[in-house]
Amino acid sequence: MKILIIVAMTSELNGFLQKKEFDVKLINGTKVYFLKQENKEIYLAKSEVGKVNSAMLTTSLTLALKPNYVINAGIAGGLNQSINLLDVVASTKVAYHDFDLTAFGLKKGEMDNGLMYFKGSLKLLKLLPSDVKKGLIVSGDQFVSGIDKMNLIKKDFPKALACDMEGCSIAHVASLLSRKFLVIRCISDNVFLENHTKVYEDYKVPAIDKVVDITYSLIDQL
Repeated sequence: MKILIIVAMTSELNGFLQKKEFDVKLINGTKVYFLKQENKEIYLAKSEVGKVNSAMLTTSLTLALKPNYVINAGIAGGLNQSINLLDVVASTKVAYHDFDLTAFGLKKGEMDNGLMYFKGSLKLLKLLPSDVKKGLIVSGDQFVSGIDKMNLIKKDFPKALACDMEGCSIAHVASLLSRKFLVIRCISDNVFLENHTKVYEDYKVPAIDKVVDITYSLIDQL
């Protein structure tokens, strides 16, 4: 079994590397960290931030490795007052909050082929701890830094629990390439909090630590 873990930032990558010992490979020009664990081959790579970066990396490594599962793990911002700092959210489905063909009568996030949501792996979702919140995660090329931006997203995606900048593009590619996926995010900030950019800096490290532990625990159960 092959599992591909994709993160966006160096801090997230280091969180994974600090807890297990990996070898290093170069695959299609990308530095990939490799670990053999019983019957599992675990691959870890950093895409850099944003939808294009993450889509390119996911495409390249999925075609090369043909993983059974693609897991996007990292931190994210909360979009709901019921979502607390350091809560972990996993994707029952993901969507783009900034994909806009509404001029042609489509819903925000809906593509011209009618596709809007990408559904996370039910098997992976079932293996997560019961306190992990499961629901919609939305992605776009912006750090949501204020109530006004949050309100625009919530207008179109009122049930969204969290937002990030890579999850949906990774899910999109995984789905096109017939790979099962899951987005797992620990909440490092929430626009409802005062000085939430400072909150992000304060909670980034513990949030990464928590999502790393949950991701490794999930993989152990496969």
